[in-house]
Amino acid sequence: MGALTFTLKAPPTVRVDLSPLTPEKLAGLKPRDLSKLPLVAGRDGFTVGDLFTVRAGDAGTIVIDGGSGLFDSVGAEMGGGTIRVTGDVGARAGAGMRGGRLHIEGSAGPWLAAGLTEGRISVTGDAGERVGGALPGRMAGMAGGILTIGGTAGPRCGDRMRRGLIVAGACGHEAGSRMVAGTILAGRLGPDAGVLMKRGTLIAGRLDGPPPPTFVSCGEHDLQVLPMLAAWVATLGLANPPAVPRRVTRLQGDMAALGQGEILLSA
Repeated sequence: MGALTFTLKAPPTVRVDLSPLTPEKLAGLKPRDLSKLPLVAGRDGFTVGDLFTVRAGDAGTIVIDGGSGLFDSVGAEMGGGTIRVTGDVGARAGAGMRGGRLHIEGSAGPWLAAGLTEGRISVTGDAGERVGGALPGRMAGMAGGILTIGGTAGPRCGDRMRRGLIVAGACGHEAGSRMVAGTILAGRLGPDAGVLMKRGTLIAGRLDGPPPPTFVSCGEHDLQVLPMLAAWVATLGLANPPAVPRRVTRLQGDMAALGQGEILLSA
Protein backbone atom coordinates (compact mmCIF):
# COMPACT_ATOMS: atom_id res chain seq x y z
CA MET A 1 0.00 0.00 0.00
CA GLY A 2 1.27 3.46 -0.88
CA ALA A 3 1.29 6.62 1.16
CA LEU A 4 -1.83 8.39 2.39
CA THR A 5 -1.89 11.39 0.05
CA PHE A 6 -3.55 14.79 0.35
CA THR A 7 -3.49 16.66 -2.97
CA LEU A 8 -4.14 20.39 -2.73
CA LYS A 9 -7.12 21.52 -4.80
CA ALA A 10 -6.36 25.26 -4.73
CA PRO A 11 -4.01 27.47 -2.70
CA PRO A 12 -5.59 28.66 0.58
CA THR A 13 -6.31 32.34 1.16
CA VAL A 14 -6.22 32.18 4.99
CA ARG A 15 -3.90 30.47 7.46
CA VAL A 16 -4.73 26.80 8.01
CA ASP A 17 -3.69 24.66 11.00
CA LEU A 18 -2.61 21.26 9.63
CA SER A 19 -1.57 19.77 12.98
CA PRO A 20 -4.43 17.18 12.80
CA LEU A 21 -2.74 15.53 9.79
CA THR A 22 -0.19 13.30 11.52
CA PRO A 23 0.21 9.52 11.28
CA GLU A 24 -0.95 8.72 14.82
CA LYS A 25 -4.04 10.94 14.54
CA LEU A 26 -5.12 9.51 11.18
CA ALA A 27 -4.43 5.81 11.80
CA GLY A 28 -7.46 3.65 11.06
CA LEU A 29 -9.58 6.38 9.45
CA LYS A 30 -11.22 5.77 6.06
CA PRO A 31 -10.86 8.32 3.22
CA ARG A 32 -14.48 9.47 3.57
CA ASP A 33 -13.91 10.09 7.28
CA LEU A 34 -10.64 11.90 6.58
CA SER A 35 -12.40 14.29 4.20
CA LYS A 36 -14.80 15.33 6.98
CA LEU A 37 -12.10 16.19 9.52
CA PRO A 38 -12.32 19.85 10.59
CA LEU A 39 -9.36 22.19 10.20
CA VAL A 40 -8.96 25.50 12.00
CA ALA A 41 -8.75 28.15 9.27
CA GLY A 42 -9.77 31.79 9.29
CA ARG A 43 -13.11 32.69 10.79
CA ASP A 44 -15.22 29.77 9.59
CA GLY A 45 -12.76 26.87 9.24
CA PHE A 46 -12.59 24.14 6.63
CA THR A 47 -12.79 20.40 6.36
CA VAL A 48 -9.95 18.38 4.88
CA GLY A 49 -12.13 17.71 1.83
CA ASP A 50 -12.55 21.44 1.19
CA LEU A 51 -8.80 21.79 0.63
CA PHE A 52 -7.56 18.38 -0.46
CA THR A 53 -8.38 15.37 -2.56
CA VAL A 54 -7.67 12.35 -0.38
CA ARG A 55 -6.10 9.18 -1.77
CA ALA A 56 -6.19 6.14 0.50
CA GLY A 57 -2.94 4.68 1.74
CA ASP A 58 -0.87 3.76 4.75
CA ALA A 59 -1.27 6.52 7.36
CA GLY A 60 2.24 5.79 8.60
CA THR A 61 3.49 7.73 5.57
CA ILE A 62 1.65 10.94 4.67
CA VAL A 63 2.24 13.01 1.53
CA ILE A 64 0.89 16.55 1.32
CA ASP A 65 1.06 17.19 -2.41
CA GLY A 66 1.09 20.95 -2.76
CA GLY A 67 2.31 23.35 -0.11
CA SER A 68 1.63 26.90 1.01
CA GLY A 69 3.22 29.43 3.31
CA LEU A 70 -0.22 29.58 4.95
CA PHE A 71 -0.06 25.95 6.12
CA ASP A 72 0.85 26.19 9.83
CA SER A 73 1.87 23.51 12.36
CA VAL A 74 2.59 20.80 9.79
CA GLY A 75 3.80 17.78 11.75
CA ALA A 76 3.42 19.56 15.10
CA GLU A 77 3.49 17.17 18.10
CA MET A 78 4.10 14.26 15.72
CA GLY A 79 5.24 11.11 17.54
CA GLY A 80 6.23 8.78 14.68
CA GLY A 81 5.86 7.94 11.02
CA THR A 82 6.73 10.15 8.06
CA ILE A 83 5.27 13.32 6.53
CA ARG A 84 6.49 14.68 3.19
CA VAL A 85 5.36 18.05 1.86
CA THR A 86 5.93 18.97 -1.79
CA GLY A 87 6.02 22.73 -1.37
CA ASP A 88 6.34 25.43 1.27
CA VAL A 89 4.92 25.43 4.78
CA GLY A 90 4.13 28.20 7.25
CA ALA A 91 4.87 28.71 10.92
CA ARG A 92 5.63 26.10 13.60
CA ALA A 93 6.28 23.13 11.32
CA GLY A 94 7.44 20.22 13.47
CA ALA A 95 6.91 22.18 16.69
CA GLY A 96 6.95 19.85 19.70
CA MET A 97 7.70 16.87 17.46
CA ARG A 98 8.52 13.73 19.50
CA GLY A 99 9.64 11.34 16.77
CA GLY A 100 9.36 10.37 13.12
CA ARG A 101 10.48 12.28 10.04
CA LEU A 102 9.22 15.48 8.45
CA HIS A 103 10.57 16.33 5.00
CA ILE A 104 9.68 19.68 3.44
CA GLU A 105 10.49 20.12 -0.25
CA GLY A 106 10.39 23.88 -0.11
CA SER A 107 10.80 26.61 2.51
CA ALA A 108 9.43 26.92 6.04
CA GLY A 109 8.20 29.82 8.17
CA PRO A 110 9.18 30.89 11.69
CA TRP A 111 9.58 28.57 14.68
CA LEU A 112 10.42 25.54 12.58
CA ALA A 113 11.25 22.64 14.95
CA ALA A 114 10.46 24.76 18.01
CA GLY A 115 10.61 22.41 21.00
CA LEU A 116 11.66 19.41 18.89
CA THR A 117 12.64 16.57 21.25
CA GLU A 118 13.25 13.61 18.92
CA GLY A 119 13.09 12.73 15.24
CA ARG A 120 14.41 14.41 12.11
CA ILE A 121 13.21 17.40 10.10
CA SER A 122 14.66 18.36 6.73
CA VAL A 123 13.93 21.47 4.64
CA THR A 124 15.35 21.86 1.14
CA GLY A 125 14.86 25.64 1.01
CA ASP A 126 15.09 28.46 3.56
CA ALA A 127 13.53 28.81 7.01
CA GLY A 128 12.20 31.76 9.00
CA GLU A 129 13.22 33.22 12.33
CA ARG A 130 13.82 31.30 15.59
CA VAL A 131 14.38 27.93 13.96
CA GLY A 132 14.69 25.35 16.75
CA GLY A 133 13.82 28.10 19.22
CA ALA A 134 11.37 28.55 22.05
CA LEU A 135 7.74 29.31 21.29
CA PRO A 136 6.26 32.39 23.00
CA GLY A 137 5.75 31.65 26.69
CA ARG A 138 8.08 28.64 26.66
CA MET A 139 11.44 28.50 28.44
CA ALA A 140 13.15 25.94 26.18
CA GLY A 141 13.68 25.56 22.47
CA MET A 142 14.80 22.46 20.61
CA ALA A 143 15.72 19.68 23.08
CA GLY A 144 16.86 16.88 20.76
CA GLY A 145 16.63 15.48 17.25
CA ILE A 146 18.18 16.62 13.98
CA LEU A 147 17.17 19.56 11.80
CA THR A 148 18.72 20.17 8.37
CA ILE A 149 18.10 23.25 6.24
CA GLY A 150 19.42 23.41 2.69
CA GLY A 151 19.26 27.20 2.48
CA THR A 152 19.39 29.95 5.08
CA ALA A 153 17.90 29.91 8.58
CA GLY A 154 16.49 33.25 9.71
CA PRO A 155 17.43 35.34 12.74
CA ARG A 156 17.92 33.78 16.19
CA CYS A 157 18.29 30.23 14.96
CA GLY A 158 18.55 27.95 18.00
CA ASP A 159 17.23 30.50 20.49
CA ARG A 160 17.14 28.80 23.94
CA MET A 161 18.19 25.52 22.29
CA ARG A 162 18.90 22.79 24.87
CA ARG A 163 20.04 19.77 22.85
CA GLY A 164 20.21 18.34 19.32
CA LEU A 165 21.81 19.34 16.02
CA ILE A 166 20.94 22.02 13.47
CA VAL A 167 22.72 22.00 10.08
CA ALA A 168 22.09 24.94 7.73
CA GLY A 169 23.66 26.50 4.69
CA ALA A 170 23.76 29.81 6.59
CA CYS A 171 22.21 31.44 9.66
CA GLY A 172 20.95 34.98 10.14
CA HIS A 173 21.90 37.30 12.96
CA GLU A 174 22.01 36.18 16.61
CA ALA A 175 22.25 32.46 15.89
CA GLY A 176 22.52 30.50 19.12
CA SER A 177 21.06 33.32 21.21
CA ARG A 178 20.44 32.26 24.84
CA MET A 179 21.57 28.75 23.86
CA VAL A 180 21.86 26.24 26.72
CA ALA A 181 23.36 23.26 24.85
CA GLY A 182 23.42 21.55 21.46
CA THR A 183 25.25 22.16 18.18
CA ILE A 184 24.63 24.43 15.19
CA LEU A 185 26.69 23.88 12.03
CA ALA A 186 26.45 26.43 9.21
CA GLY A 187 28.49 27.64 6.29
CA ARG A 188 28.13 31.19 7.59
CA LEU A 189 26.87 32.87 10.78
CA GLY A 190 25.29 36.32 10.82
CA PRO A 191 26.30 39.15 13.16
CA ASP A 192 26.02 38.84 16.95
CA ALA A 193 26.15 35.04 16.94
CA GLY A 194 25.98 33.44 20.37
CA VAL A 195 24.56 36.43 22.20
CA LEU A 196 23.88 35.41 25.83
CA MET A 197 24.59 31.72 25.10
CA LYS A 198 25.43 29.71 28.24
CA ARG A 199 26.73 26.49 26.71
CA GLY A 200 26.66 24.77 23.34
CA THR A 201 28.69 24.93 20.13
CA LEU A 202 28.38 27.03 16.97
CA ILE A 203 30.54 25.88 14.02
CA ALA A 204 30.91 27.84 10.79
CA GLY A 205 33.21 28.62 7.92
CA ARG A 206 32.96 32.33 8.64
CA LEU A 207 31.28 34.95 10.78
CA ASP A 208 29.77 38.13 9.32
CA GLY A 209 31.28 41.12 11.11
CA PRO A 210 33.66 41.13 14.09
CA PRO A 211 33.54 38.49 16.84
CA PRO A 212 31.10 39.29 19.67
CA PRO A 213 32.84 41.56 22.23
CA THR A 214 31.86 39.30 25.13
CA PHE A 215 33.64 36.25 23.66
CA VAL A 216 37.28 35.42 24.42
CA SER A 217 39.64 34.07 21.76
CA CYS A 218 41.30 30.80 22.79
CA GLY A 219 43.56 30.53 19.73
CA GLU A 220 43.65 27.99 16.91
CA HIS A 221 43.00 24.28 17.43
CA ASP A 222 42.91 20.94 15.61
CA LEU A 223 39.99 19.25 17.34
CA GLN A 224 39.67 15.47 16.97
CA VAL A 225 35.89 15.65 17.06
CA LEU A 226 35.61 17.73 13.87
CA PRO A 227 36.64 15.01 11.36
CA MET A 228 34.21 12.67 13.13
CA LEU A 229 31.46 15.27 12.83
CA ALA A 230 32.27 15.79 9.13
CA ALA A 231 32.00 12.05 8.44
CA TRP A 232 28.67 11.87 10.26
CA VAL A 233 27.21 14.94 8.49
CA ALA A 234 28.10 13.28 5.17
CA THR A 235 25.65 10.47 6.04
CA LEU A 236 22.71 12.88 6.34
CA GLY A 237 22.25 12.99 2.56
CA LEU A 238 22.32 16.78 2.16
CA ALA A 239 22.68 18.11 -1.38
CA ASN A 240 25.20 20.81 -0.37
CA PRO A 241 26.22 20.27 3.26
CA PRO A 242 28.25 23.03 4.93
CA ALA A 243 31.91 22.13 5.25
CA VAL A 244 33.11 21.20 8.72
CA PRO A 245 36.41 23.06 9.22
CA ARG A 246 39.45 20.95 10.14
CA ARG A 247 41.36 23.72 11.94
CA VAL A 248 39.41 26.31 13.90
CA THR A 249 39.71 29.50 15.89
CA ARG A 250 37.86 28.94 19.16
CA LEU A 251 35.91 31.76 20.81
CA GLN A 252 34.56 31.10 24.31
CA GLY A 253 31.52 32.84 25.76
CA ASP A 254 29.18 34.47 26.16
CA MET A 255 31.04 35.90 29.16
CA ALA A 256 27.98 38.08 29.84
CA ALA A 257 26.16 34.82 30.67
CA LEU A 258 27.55 31.51 31.98
CA GLY A 259 30.42 31.67 29.49
CA GLN A 260 30.76 27.95 28.74
CA GLY A 261 29.69 28.08 25.10
CA GLU A 262 31.94 28.24 22.07
CA ILE A 263 32.07 29.48 18.48
CA LEU A 264 34.40 27.50 16.20
CA LEU A 265 35.38 29.35 13.01
CA SER A 266 37.50 28.06 10.15
CA ALA A 267 41.08 29.19 10.83
